[in-house]
Amino acid sequence: MLPRLVPVEARPALHVAFEILAYAAACLIYLRLRRSHRDVIAETNRSTVICAAMIGAAVGGRLLAIAENPAQCSWKHLLLLDGGKTIIGAILGGWAAVEIAKHRVAIRVRTGDFLVQPLLVGTLMGRIGCFLAGTADETFGRMTTRPWGVDFGDGVYRHPLQLYEIVFLAAYYVLVEKRRYPILVNGDRFRLYVFSYFAARLFFEFLKDSPRIVGLDALQWAALAGMAWCLPTVFSILGRERTLLIRRTA
Repeated sequence: MLPRLVPVEARPALHVAFEILAYAAACLIYLRLRRSHRDVIAETNRSTVICAAMIGAAVGGRLLAIAENPAQCSWKHLLLLDGGKTIIGAILGGWAAVEIAKHRVAIRVRTGDFLVQPLLVGTLMGRIGCFLAGTADETFGRMTTRPWGVDFGDGVYRHPLQLYEIVFLAAYYVLVEKRRYPILVNGDRFRLYVFSYFAARLFFEFLKDSPRIVGLDALQWAALAGMAWCLPTVFSILGRERTLLIRRTA
């Protein structure tokens, strides 16, 4: 049980520590990728894109958190000084801001592939912190009688959604991100990751007790919107894979 593994007084500090580690690891991975791969845009434009991504992610993460829990909304949330954050909202907000910035400086190429590994590893490390935070963090699932249910400190066994997500992220890193796929072109990896991650979150959210609108909660509707945004790229990848298989068997 979590109470035996992590003392209650240590959980907030551990949560913050892993969140800081997640940001640091994401930055280091991004810088390493920049040094080892040719950038597709000019250095001056890259800084514009990075700034847009950071601002958009901050705003999007907070706005979707408010939509997820509107009863907890306060003026501090609106000023981004306090309150929750959501990864789905951060990705959508950052992506939208980047597209706007690219349009303003006339960047026509896709720029997201460098962000996949930083996002993936940063999210994985952040979820470790969410798991160790116990009941102070609301990323766990509903009550369950499954043998892998976790008591987060209040005597109730719940779905450890953080661990489910960690397993998904680790599997995606090994099976997709670390492999070479000739059919993928620039920009495909980012959209394929967003589509896959949002699909996983769409499923995991069914294991939570959240306010729902027409059967889905706010995060699920946002995930569906992001998946729809990526769908043309997914269809394009599948089409290229089908063409390659036909050529190999001809």
